[in-house]
Amino acid sequence: MVECPFMKVKKQTSFDLIFGLFLILYLWFILDTGYWSDDRKYEFINGILASNQWSIIQFIWERISVHVEMHGRFFPFTSVFAEGIPFLFGLKLYKIYLMSVTIGCTYLFKAFIRLLTQSVILADLAAILAVVLFSVQKDMPHAVFLCMGGNATISLMLVLASLNFCVLSIRKKILWEGIAEVLSVIFYFLAMMTYEATYPFILLIILLVFYEESSRERKLRKVSPYLIVWIMTLGLYCVLKMFAKESYDGVSVGLSVKNIMRGFAVSVSAPLPFVNGFFRGHAANSFKDFFNQINLLDVLLIVVFIYLLNSIINKRNTSAVSNNKSYFLMIIGIMFVVFPAILMAVSEKYQVLPFGVGYQVIIYQYYGWGCIGSAIILKAWRYFLTKFKHAEKKLIVFDGIIMLITVYLIAVNQQNTRWTIKEMELKEASVSATFDQTLRNAFSNGMIESIPLDAENNLIISSRQYYGMFAKGAMLKELTGQDFQVKWYDELDEIFLEKQPCYALNSGSGWVLVGAITEWDSPTSSAMAGQIWLYCDDEFDRLLVLSRDKLSFLNLKDADEVTHCAVGNIYSINKYYDINQLVPIKHCKYKLGTRFPVSVSRQDIGAYLYGGISDREGGFTWTSDKTMGMYFDLEDADYEKIGVEINVKMIYGERQPVNIHVNGVCVYSEVLSGKSKIEFECIMPQNGILDMHFEFPEARSPKETEESDDARKLSIAMDDMILVGLSN
Repeated sequence: MVECPFMKVKKQTSFDLIFGLFLILYLWFILDTGYWSDDRKYEFINGILASNQWSIIQFIWERISVHVEMHGRFFPFTSVFAEGIPFLFGLKLYKIYLMSVTIGCTYLFKAFIRLLTQSVILADLAAILAVVLFSVQKDMPHAVFLCMGGNATISLMLVLASLNFCVLSIRKKILWEGIAEVLSVIFYFLAMMTYEATYPFILLIILLVFYEESSRERKLRKVSPYLIVWIMTLGLYCVLKMFAKESYDGVSVGLSVKNIMRGFAVSVSAPLPFVNGFFRGHAANSFKDFFNQINLLDVLLIVVFIYLLNSIINKRNTSAVSNNKSYFLMIIGIMFVVFPAILMAVSEKYQVLPFGVGYQVIIYQYYGWGCIGSAIILKAWRYFLTKFKHAEKKLIVFDGIIMLITVYLIAVNQQNTRWTIKEMELKEASVSATFDQTLRNAFSNGMIESIPLDAENNLIISSRQYYGMFAKGAMLKELTGQDFQVKWYDELDEIFLEKQPCYALNSGSGWVLVGAITEWDSPTSSAMAGQIWLYCDDEFDRLLVLSRDKLSFLNLKDADEVTHCAVGNIYSINKYYDINQLVPIKHCKYKLGTRFPVSVSRQDIGAYLYGGISDREGGFTWTSDKTMGMYFDLEDADYEKIGVEINVKMIYGERQPVNIHVNGVCVYSEVLSGKSKIEFECIMPQNGILDMHFEFPEARSPKETEESDDARKLSIAMDDMILVGLSN
């Protein structure tokens, strides 16, 4: 019995509507998520448009110029999406907007597959398999859908719009073929102005044109506009990168074959749930725990998914799909997976990502793996139908296995997403806790009365950050009613300090630090303050004072003046400090026998690292200068000696001399030639303080050797270390 066209359209419309419901349920975590990482900045600068200093246009332009000046990256449309739209919508509507963009992107993907293969079943199957893979990545401080204003998703949406119009113009599916071609080129140009991951997709466009067009002349004519726009945009990107004041490690190229292969493998495998789950760890500790955490939303999501998959299975016998179409879909899927992975593989920053984390480009790869999965399933269906008698009975088992696996993946990804969000919100408190509420607490408890701030005569200065300058000015206006002038440190000169008093304002979770600046040194970016005011809650008891060669602590009880507030305390300190080297802490002693990963600072266990240390890079930490320091206040003093063990994962170059002094005494002097352990003993000091000083005389930077743009002076990459007590 042949189904009438009207019924087919009706069923497909119902399928598309229910698929939309499935997407909304799956992406509900976007609306349900707290404010974290990049998403925080919208709350972070909530009062910006109310300030007379900046308009939305000025702010977006400032964002674009910062990208160009600091990173050499020119993505004006990202700035509009990430800075402009949120302020027009507000945070809640902005999240609905991001959710809508993701849904629109998925429907564009479905339309592209359907146009390309002329197969409804392939398009539907690829789309639902792609969505099943969606999740929040562990160790990522934000969902890819929220990151940078959702620019990865928006860039993919623009690429898909370009591909759809490209296919329409080639197949002459609309009357205005020329308009479709122009729109395709425009959308691809917009995509390239949004994210680098779109650049390799010029190869997919060329493939589509050469695959569909028969005439050589038409092939060249169709491809030429894309190539011209691609070359011009890439040229502009390269030129602007030459004007960058400092290199952004996300676009620094690393040419180590081993690192490239690792980075590629990490990126390609990141969307796969089993790889993801294995390396991430699960939210549940047991199957019982896993099933106990399944909630009503999960059940509803699974029911809708089963309906959708069953609808596709029912169309299997009525939809004829050629081998060529499924193979072509496989090629398209591989391109969506591989193209972004190539960029990740050559980036120094992303070569060291842990397995299971794919960063922003993972959104492209979700859809790529959806294509690959649908092509494999369709091939399996065809194999059963052509090779076996009574194939439908055997296919029932095969379909059941597919359904069980995909339903399980939905439950796993939903739970991992919720767990990751919860974990990140515990680890990184929301804006209300870190900045907004801290400032409110500080100024509502009398800090503004303690500091002689005057908007007409004073200048607020801040380090060159994307949002800090604007946030502080806007927040100060909201809290004080005064419109302060705010400038970056590198805009200062002695004239400013002579003409008007300048106050530096730093803040973090639970503390606000203000300093009256008396001297500014541009080369070292030091802002010397003659008087300092600190507001903090009761968790903090000391100021950690950093410097290149030493580390010290100021007990807050020894402040010149202490004002106890309803919430927290205000400390007035009349000492001469570089305000940018002060960090309020809760002092902690180190317990011997505690193994810990070497990182910039592990204040939670009493390990304080200072000077010449990089951020941790997925399993190791590079030294970044010719000297480095470590400070330990030991909890246990009942031993005569201390044994120290540091696991070195790699060294820079073929050999690296390392000299270590503890409390002024040389305890280690060796030349390392590769992966090894640094082991030495030292006498237990009477005061329990170990101050280690490391020297790396042959440390050098990859920039010096023209290997990359990395200007750090590298010597050794450390994994973890431990201090143990020894007795004679």
